[in-house]
Parts: sequence; C-alpha cells; structure tokens
Amino acid sequence: MHRSLWLASIGLILAVASITDVSAAGSMVPAQTPALRAATEDLKTCAEGAGDVSIAACTRAIDSALWNEETMHSLHYLRASLYRNKGDHEHAIADYDVLLRFDPNDSVVYALRGTARRELGDDFSAIADLSEAIRLDPNYAYAFNERGNARRRMGDFDKAMMDYDEAIRLDPKDGAAFVNRGLAWSQMDDYDKAIADLSEAIKLGQHVAVALDFRAYARLDRGDYDGAIADLSELIRRDPDNVDLIRRRGLVWGAMGEHDRAIEDFSAMIRLDPNNGDRYRDRANAWQTKGDMDRAHADRAKAMQLMMQ
Repeated sequence: MHRSLWLASIGLILAVASITDVSAAGSMVPAQTPALRAATEDLKTCAEGAGDVSIAACTRAIDSALWNEETMHSLHYLRASLYRNKGDHEHAIADYDVLLRFDPNDSVVYALRGTARRELGDDFSAIADLSEAIRLDPNYAYAFNERGNARRRMGDFDKAMMDYDEAIRLDPKDGAAFVNRGLAWSQMDDYDKAIADLSEAIKLGQHVAVALDFRAYARLDRGDYDGAIADLSELIRRDPDNVDLIRRRGLVWGAMGEHDRAIEDFSAMIRLDPNNGDRYRDRANAWQTKGDMDRAHADRAKAMQLMMQ
C-alpha cells in the first residue's frame, strides 16, 4: 500500500472516531444530525471496506458536500485506489485529476495516474506523468520502475533498462523491478541476464509465481529443459489444478523425448478438463510420437466428438 493511501485511510478512520463536534470531523453541519451520522458511516465504509460497496460509500460522502478539503482529498484518494483495485482505471484517473487540483506537486498521484494510463495502453501520457513524478521526487523508485514498463512496451529498451537500473539502485529489495528488468532481458533475447534477475526476485520472495513463470520461459528459450521443468513443477505444486501449467510441462516433457511423462501430464489435464477436445488432441500427439497409434486414434476420435457437441 502506498504511504499516501495508508495516511488517507487513517485520516478518515480518525475523523470517524473523533466526531464530537463540527471541527473534529471537518464537517460543515452540526454534529449528531441524521445527515452527519449517515455521512460518518459512509466515511467508515469508504476507509475500511472494499469493492463496489466502498466505492458507493466514498461517492456518497463526496457528493454530500459535508466535508472540508482535507477530508475530501482523502475520499478521492481512497476511491481512486478502490477503482484501481478493480481495474477501473478510467474512473481512477478522474479521481487522480481531482487530487492534482488539490495539490499539483503530489508526486505519488502523478505516479499512480501514470500507472493507470499505462494500464489503459496510453504509454505516452503515462511516461509524461511518471517523468513529472520523478522530477518532483528524484528518488522515487516506483516511478522509475513504472516508466520502465511503459518504455519497454513501446520498444525503447535502452531507456527502459536505464529506468529499471535506477529503480533497483534506489530500492534493491524491490522484486517487481527485477521481474520487469528480467522480462526486458528476455525480450532482448539475453536469457542469462533474464534468468539472473528473475532468480533475484525469487530470492527476495516477491512476485515469486510471476518470476517462476517468466524464468521457465527464459530457460526454455535458452534450451535448459531441466530448468524449465523445475520451474513449472514448482508452479504446479503451488497451483495443482492449473491446466495451462500442466500442459506447458507436458509439452516440455515431449520436447525432451520423455513421452511417458508427457502423457502423464496430458492425462492429468484431461481429468481436470474432461470436456475440452484440445486436451485429448495433445495426448493423441504424444501417443502417436510414442508409436501407440491405437490410443492416438482413440483420443482424436474423442476430441472430434467433443468438438462437435
């Protein structure tokens, strides 16, 4: 959680806890009126809840026009965070716009708006916001990391690497920056450096599943099938019903010539997803490669039957 979000939440909770008169709550109506009691409940729900219920409470509190500027700032900040958590970046940006009118020098809000714009695919605007955040706070590791993400997606790998390097220099314990730089190295076909960065994120214990996933791809691209199997096996241990992971491991087993193990994985996949014809086609290919044509034909027939339903 960003420190500003934490402060906004604490601010509203303290306001709710201390409402005994007009000045304590920052309200513009007399204490203990029905309107203030309802608005106070909305403050509490906005600060302590989650999802659409809390968004609605934040909105009612904002629309009530009962609160002073400091409380309104907290309300907009919290609502933006709630929108962000549900992936509604357009509405989050609208709240960030309001927050920047409150304080045009808030580096955190620029960084968050930049991240939201990047999530929407507007990398140019994202870079502008993140650059402003960095101008306001040159030691803002998060902003460097996010700007690196925008630049990487635009294909500007040199500048992206500079941003990731700076993010890691400023915060060497941030696993996200190592994951993102590792992904950039993979996209640049430098798999050894990719694996080193992804391994560092795993060592830090941050974003481990994502790092294992990307490292499995990097190891496979590098030709390290055993390493890819190890990473995929760990991912499957963490998420044993993930059919896509099981399929990926089965395909790697097949590429290694370990057809029995591939068939084991494809069979597990079928048990988890028995009505998907593609699962049977994968196993049919493995049976055929192994030379068992009868079972290959049986699986293809089952696949055809399911696909025609």
